[in-house]
Amino acid sequence: DKSCICHDLAGGATIKYGIDPDAKPAVCPSGNIAYFNKLASLEEMVGHIYGRLSLLSGNDRPHMFIREIGLYIDYLRKQLEHLAIGIGDRELSYYAEFRENLLGGIRFYQEKFSHFVHEHQERFTRDLEKLKATIEEICISPLA
Repeated sequence: DKSCICHDLAGGATIKYGIDPDAKPAVCPSGNIAYFNKLASLEEMVGHIYGRLSLLSGNDRPHMFIREIGLYIDYLRKQLEHLAIGIGDRELSYYAEFRENLLGGIRFYQEKFSHFVHEHQERFTRDLEKLKATIEEICISPLA
């Protein structure tokens, strides 16, 4: 269920200390939830969080920065689709700037990545190049 992050994530503590006995404690699974393929008990999840066991459905997942850029590309494509059918709520110039910012982010990662992460450098670089090509294929021009 949807949950209020600021209220419900603290629910366990607010119940325990009598601050809000009606709180509904919640756990935020983060974007990594996509890499789990089974239900887990709270005990198993705590074990996973503290590194005692792995509940992930595979170790072949993209770096978080790669995944983030991919999400932004998906967002841009969806917004452009909406714009193409007349339900967009922004100007083309916004999306053109958005696209350029994505390319700028990729350039930043290409320049800085080797300085802060040495593990999986080859894959990260290859994934960045794929994302860059995908973004460059997205054409943003005035609708006729």
